[in-house]
Amino acid sequence: GLVAGVIERAGAELRRLGGAPVTTLIGPCIGPSAYEFGPADLAAASGVFGPEVRSHTAWGTPALDVPRAVAVACERAGWPAPTDAPPCTSDERWFSHRTRADQGRQTTVAWLERDRPGPPSRIGAGRSCPPSP
Repeated sequence: GLVAGVIERAGAELRRLGGAPVTTLIGPCIGPSAYEFGPADLAAASGVFGPEVRSHTAWGTPALDVPRAVAVACERAGWPAPTDAPPCTSDERWFSHRTRADQGRQTTVAWLERDRPGPPSRIGAGRSCPPSP
């Protein structure tokens, strides 16, 4: 979905409905230090988002930096890129099918607020993945 433009399309749909993203947060997702990515898929992602989305896992194999790719997609769509590092789903506190074959799921939420001044409130925090080498 990310390479296919799901973020850009979500922003366009919010605008069509009369709003625009004012705050962007990334919830728990796999971080580059734990997200090994195949060469062909990594080439496709970096072809769309630029070389800055290429990274390496903690064990030295090629990886995709999903939070950076999301930030690039947001910037290109003309809305705020997330600024906080999301918690990494390689941490056992978060569901991860890739890491542990968990059956739980995360969710994505977008909404429009009318007649409410200021940015939406923020809830929750978590640990980030360890830094990539």
